Amino acid sequence: MDTTTATLESQLEKKSGLEKAQALSQLAFLYAQGGLPARAEKYRRMAQSTAGLSPAESAAIHTDLIVRSDLAMARVLQGLGRYAEAEAMLQRVGGYLF
Repeated sequence: MDTTTATLESQLEKKSGLEKAQALSQLAFLYAQGGLPARAEKYRRMAQSTAGLSPAESAAIHTDLIVRSDLAMARVLQGLGRYAEAEAMLQRVGGYLF
């Protein structure tokens, strides 16, 4: 995972707009999958605040972050026996989708 995230992080400086937001979103997802919630949240915030996004692009990034990252984090938390936190993540996804 370190190699993948390091590669993505090094490419961030060259990107802007939607490409940068997508890369940040992917990093958030990878860190969520890896059980690193603080790092996942850091990249989630960075993706959401990327400059140069149209309203439609911003909405797509936001949706991607909520659904993919939160589901991945809920899976990790559930595997660790942290059921209340996993449920909170799933409720957030459910609230967004419904």
